[in-house]
Amino acid sequence: MEKPHFILQLGTIVKKLLNFLFHMVLISMKKKNKNGETAFYTAARNNRKEIAELLISHGADINEKKNKNGETAFYTAARNNRKEIAELLISHGADINEKKIKMEKPHFILQLGTIVKKLLNFLFHMVLISMKKK
Repeated sequence: MEKPHFILQLGTIVKKLLNFLFHMVLISMKKKNKNGETAFYTAARNNRKEIAELLISHGADINEKKNKNGETAFYTAARNNRKEIAELLISHGADINEKKIKMEKPHFILQLGTIVKKLLNFLFHMVLISMKKK
């Protein structure tokens, strides 16, 4: 049977290791790969919501100024029909009106419309709930 102080020491070691790993993530969050993508952009592009949320909670810039193709994480999420990621970005203040986004693909606009419709339905539902409480 393990002694309590060993378990406490192990907890301290794990905590220090996690702090080190988060420190490394913070250092690496601004670095870009050969495609001009940050770790956050890559997580959003690959529909890795949990990782995107973790990076946001540690200060990732959700409005990072684009990859080498001029796409923001929000543009890429909407273009690839990554609704959960797009909604996550909107909920954290993503700039959906970025002026340099090229909206040349009609399906992008349709997909964005679906996301906006869901967001408006959600907001309408919240207004109804708040009105009932009065």
